[in-house]
Amino acid sequence: MISIGFIGTNGAGKSFACDYLKTKGFHAFSLSDIVRSEATKKGLEHTRENLIQTGNWIKETYGKDFLAQESFKVARDSGHPLIVFDSIRLIDELSFLKQQGTEFIGINASIKCRYDRITQRQHATDTLSFEDFATLDDIEYLGKSAGHGIKKCMDQCERVILNEGSINELHQNLDKILAEIIVTQS
Repeated sequence: MISIGFIGTNGAGKSFACDYLKTKGFHAFSLSDIVRSEATKKGLEHTRENLIQTGNWIKETYGKDFLAQESFKVARDSGHPLIVFDSIRLIDELSFLKQQGTEFIGINASIKCRYDRITQRQHATDTLSFEDFATLDDIEYLGKSAGHGIKKCMDQCERVILNEGSINELHQNLDKILAEIIVTQS
């Protein structure tokens, strides 16, 4: 099984990268799917703050690598030979998946570029002012909340894409990295 994990800030392009890998035969698993499912069970609207609180509760209750463990079990049991993980936010999650042979790619972009993207995509979690976005971004990046630590995870990525160009440029960068990973994991 070849498995890749994407680490990145909100709006950097992780979902676009996952979607592209799906066109290459990868099956995507988002750690956030577990959080969204739990929020739905609790009757909570899927706002960014509710999802953060729910994710923190899950990690405090079951362990900081719980989302990674559960996602990995589902991925392994799926039988798919090509796996991509998204929404990894804690070093414990990264460490668990790395122990399972997952290789990590960091994706980032400037805060202005990312804010412009989230305001265009209009997810339920994206209705924020720039100031609120920047505050949450800082909290998630630096690990000022129990459920985040994106900087520590990004620091562990051997490959990082600065994604400020076109989707085609992102695809070209991913193709280069995929070729490297397939060679090393084969």
